[in-house]
Amino acid sequence: GQAGAPAGSWDDFAPGGFESELGAGWNGSDLDAGGDALAVGSDFAPTPDLRNKVDYVAWYEQNCLVPDDQNAYHSYAAMLDGVQNRPDGLLSDRYNDRTEYGPPEPWNPADYPTWEASYQATQGLIQQFREGSQDPRGYSSPVIFSDEWPESERTLIAYLLPSLAGFRAVTKATLSQAWRSEDGTVPPQQMRDALQTCLGNAVHLQGGATLIERLVSIAERSLTEENARWALHRGVFPSAGEIETTFNLLRERDTADPDPAGWVKSEHACAMDLTQYLFEPTEPGGQPQLRPDRLEKIIGMTITENDETKQKLRNLTAEDAKDAIQHYNTYYAKLDSLVKNSWPGALPENPDVLAEQINDKNALAGMILPSLNRAYELMRRTEAQRRATQVIYSVELFRARHGRYPGSLNELPYEEVQDLRTDPFSGQDFAYRVTDTGAMLYSVASDGRDDGGVHARTWEDGGKPADHVFWPPQPSR
Repeated sequence: GQAGAPAGSWDDFAPGGFESELGAGWNGSDLDAGGDALAVGSDFAPTPDLRNKVDYVAWYEQNCLVPDDQNAYHSYAAMLDGVQNRPDGLLSDRYNDRTEYGPPEPWNPADYPTWEASYQATQGLIQQFREGSQDPRGYSSPVIFSDEWPESERTLIAYLLPSLAGFRAVTKATLSQAWRSEDGTVPPQQMRDALQTCLGNAVHLQGGATLIERLVSIAERSLTEENARWALHRGVFPSAGEIETTFNLLRERDTADPDPAGWVKSEHACAMDLTQYLFEPTEPGGQPQLRPDRLEKIIGMTITENDETKQKLRNLTAEDAKDAIQHYNTYYAKLDSLVKNSWPGALPENPDVLAEQINDKNALAGMILPSLNRAYELMRRTEAQRRATQVIYSVELFRARHGRYPGSLNELPYEEVQDLRTDPFSGQDFAYRVTDTGAMLYSVASDGRDDGGVHARTWEDGGKPADHVFWPPQPSR
């Protein structure tokens, strides 16, 4: 994935992408103002004056990345190289194959020779992944630049992430191999080792500076938690002691995001850097003006196909650029505040609507501002899943100890679930009840309404009754 690319170039979550809180707009002298004239806050990148170049790559490296000698990324480097250079068909398993195999369950090597061949061939990669996931240091993806960009044009938009697909592929392989069993019984420690490994990597990526790293972390965490619930459901942990040990592992390793808005400042920096790149003077301190060759390069990287939009972009002036910069400061300052003050509840304002209001006024902002409401919703869903998975472990541990299900979540030990029982989509306890077939636990999902446990895999169903059921576990595909 490419960090900081224009809207639509890597955002596969939703189409589309804040009103001003900064007071009066700029006047004609603002282009001569210092770089911090409209900074959104000390944690954010400086505002460009479009005359004297701000090195946003250096700012990003200094303010967003873990120091190189303290970066857990290096513990994964050999594994990522191995995945990237693997022969075709090396990763063959329940999740990496294109064939649908249904919910996870024990698989016998004799029945799945292709999976077994992959298992035997990937043990070195899995071990490297396991070791990397145990690195206690912080994580950030290193700065790598595309060969298509000359050194003189080094910008954040030219910054490429390492292949995060490698992390997802090995996460899938690790979880699939956790169900390998010759006699139909999955060893509990084998499953716990896989859960711990995958959660360790997800937490590393969660701490990354970019939104795309956070989204890959979400995908890994969701798959891992799904496997944790299926393992509990299929009796991989047959005793109170085994359930408790796994529950404690989840409580230790599957932790809440300490900074859910941590990616906002890198998005802001990318917007500033791209605008500066498009309006950089031909000589230091000169008059800012649109660089047509650079604009065409950027248009070619985006999904902008509308001829009218392209013409508006080609007619941009320095006044348009300074107006866009003010909009970026306003938008990202408000987004940062909304996320920090609302998490993990619903945002009181939809950032995509606010972005569209800006986009209608400024063609440059319309090209750069991404769609972010969908990303925030995915984060909320993952937080709900994290909490619900641990709550159901507490429920099943109660049953293993007492021979019955708790009548309500109030019967669970307070210290086990005090920070877990609230559904982010309602602000109240997860919906829980005991039925003739066992316990049921679910979120009211995106509409915030309890629809009696009518499961919607996508968390929403076009206005129809829809909840998201965690227990008993539901097929995700």
